[in-house]
Amino acid sequence: MTGSKKARSAGGTAKQATGSCERAAQQSRTDYTTHERGKASVCIFDILPAGAENAISRRELSALTGLPDRQLRRQIAKERRAGALILSSSEINGGYFKAASHEELRRYVRSMQSRCKEILAVICAAEEALRHEAT
Repeated sequence: MTGSKKARSAGGTAKQATGSCERAAQQSRTDYTTHERGKASVCIFDILPAGAENAISRRELSALTGLPDRQLRRQIAKERRAGALILSSSEINGGYFKAASHEELRRYVRSMQSRCKEILAVICAAEEALRHEAT
C-alpha cells in the first residue's frame, strides 16, 4: 500500500445510529431470514439484545435458533452484508448484540478498524517475504 486514507468518521447523532439499526431491522425479512428445508426461520438481528453488556454468545444463539455453529456464522455474515448492524465482542462474556448507543457503535467501529490494521500488517509482512523470495 502506498498511502493511507483516514477512515470516514461515524459522525451524526445517537439517534442516527439507532435509526441505522431500525432500518436494518425493517429491511426485507427475506434478506435476514434463515431457511431450513424451505421453511422460513428466525432473523438473527431481530433476536439480538441492545448493548454489549447483554451480548449473546454464539453457543446461546445456536441454541435459540437451532442452527449449527457454522451455519449461524454464515447467517450472521449474510445479514451484516445486507446492512444489519450486528455487533460483536470477543471480551469475556462477549457475543453478539445491537448497538445501544452511538458511542457503542463508535467503539465497535474503532475495534474493527484496529483488527483491519493488524491483519493488514500481517499481509504486508507476508508480501515482503514473497518479494525477498523472488529475488
